[in-house]
Amino acid sequence: MVGIKHNFMAINKKIKTLIAFIIVLVILAIIIVLWYRKTISNIEIPSTKKEQIINFGKQNKKLFILAKAWGVAGNHEEIVLSTNHIEDGKQYSKDECFVFYTAEIYYKIQGLDTLYVYADESSWSEKPKNFNSSIKIIQIGLKNYDEASDYNINYKKYGLSKISVN
Repeated sequence: MVGIKHNFMAINKKIKTLIAFIIVLVILAIIIVLWYRKTISNIEIPSTKKEQIINFGKQNKKLFILAKAWGVAGNHEEIVLSTNHIEDGKQYSKDECFVFYTAEIYYKIQGLDTLYVYADESSWSEKPKNFNSSIKIIQIGLKNYDEASDYNINYKKYGLSKISVN
């Protein structure tokens, strides 16, 4: 009987030691998580933003372009073409703006009321349903790498302007 009691006490002591060890691990994990959250919250995620205004002088109309990149790696890219200035931090309606999910677009004013926009064809969002402007937007799709590379090198020769997130 004494041997059984001794074994029970030894097992009981091992269980108590194991429980104490687990409690210490849990407390350490909580401290590490709280420290990590505090450290991460102080890190600013880099972003870039460029704005450009396209003037249609004789019509007294303007279009606004916002090119931005954000994210930890800076790989979230978006170029927005709007009839209104897009204020920092404000959301825009995809029903009222042209949105291109790419790092750069090229454009050219043609005549009094037409804007040609050249961009990677796969970067377009749907045409906005409520784009409220007398300016016509004509989208020209760059279909492959060679064509996009050609425009990147020769856009000035083609009479185009460029806006990019970089």
